[in-house]
Amino acid sequence: MSHSSVLVLNPNRAEAQHIATMLDAQKWPAIVSFDPSTALDLLKSERFKLLMFEANIDGVNLTDRIDDIRRLAPSTPLLIVAHDQWGPKALEAQITGAKAAGAEFTLTKPFSKDQLKTILDETASYHRARRTEHHILVIEDDELLRTKVTLVLRQVGYTVSEAVNMEDAFFDHNLSLLDMVITSILIPGIGGIAGIGQIRKDWPHIKVIAMSQDANSKISALHVLAAAEVAGANAILPKPFAIPDFLKMVASVIKTGSATA
Repeated sequence: MSHSSVLVLNPNRAEAQHIATMLDAQKWPAIVSFDPSTALDLLKSERFKLLMFEANIDGVNLTDRIDDIRRLAPSTPLLIVAHDQWGPKALEAQITGAKAAGAEFTLTKPFSKDQLKTILDETASYHRARRTEHHILVIEDDELLRTKVTLVLRQVGYTVSEAVNMEDAFFDHNLSLLDMVITSILIPGIGGIAGIGQIRKDWPHIKVIAMSQDANSKISALHVLAAAEVAGANAILPKPFAIPDFLKMVASVIKTGSATA
């Protein structure tokens, strides 16, 4: 499976690369294609989260090829990008034609990063609603514990990613596609409390389980985790913990949003 999230089809090389840069800045890496034939060939071998195709390429209306696109990528949302260079009536016809042909999204050039982010957020929601496995990110600087937790979660059927700290999580992962974050609080960098606050602000759909050991002889794990709850954690888990209790908590939080069924 491709590590890229978006297939961009745009014959203007400079514009296509600019769009790819915009996407990458929002943690949606892209592959760029400059002609429809190459794009369709890529769909035969790669899987993408979003197809971002120009409405008109060299005078050819791309909506005429949507049947071919759907045959190769039946479950991938399609974003048609239109331009008003031929006037408002032509623009309206492009957008109307794209929607009639079944495109999930349309954009009119020029568009802002906020307009693009809105569509990416809707795309992430689309995929979360349709997948059968929940995707969990484990943030833990203790390699032994991180490996153990990750292995157990995978064994019971979750899709799992890993990060050492919050900076790694934000830099390396597309959090909009996650269902849950399980994080230690006392980790290097900005730490779990600030990280949970950022997650709650930017990705409110994500369920969060906070883990912690005692900070020192005077500050217990429960004191640390109380701050995590204030920051927005759905559930707290003092370390050390038993794996059966851990798995029960994960299942409950994913299902109900809390640690109690």
